[in-house]
Amino acid sequence: MGKIRIISRPEPNTVPDFPEPIHVRSVGSNESECGWSESVPGRKKQFVQLFWTLKGCGRIALPDREIVTREGEVFYHLPGEDHRHRTVGKKWHYHWFTFDGPRAAEFMSSYGYSRDSRYAGECPVKLFLELELLLRERTPYARRHAVAVAAEILALAGGEFSAR
Repeated sequence: MGKIRIISRPEPNTVPDFPEPIHVRSVGSNESECGWSESVPGRKKQFVQLFWTLKGCGRIALPDREIVTREGEVFYHLPGEDHRHRTVGKKWHYHWFTFDGPRAAEFMSSYGYSRDSRYAGECPVKLFLELELLLRERTPYARRHAVAVAAEILALAGGEFSAR
């Protein structure tokens, strides 16, 4: 009931012994149709995951409430949170990436983004595809570059703000 693409580093459930502020773990996309849902307990999701909706609509259960995400909106899960998502309407197409490491939750929280789904603009598909290529490359430079691309996606997730 969906078209799911996942690219991950070797041994995605083991945090690499490589000095970085965070470690990009995986990246992918999901094109789901009406009726699709997933429910994964938080103990299996020990990483930050950011989702960026390309088209359609999805409903997400956060620890304290449910939210709806629409085209151009971003939301995220912190390590250890249950992942309970379902497609609302005909379809939901989104891109996502994950990162982990001892400071992953702190790194994500430091951006100060609300836990609601928030409008950030057009999904930067090219950056998600670049993360895919970097995860496949598996060199020290590619690992460091992946952190930079992840940070660029996180910067864009803040949306456009005018300077004061």
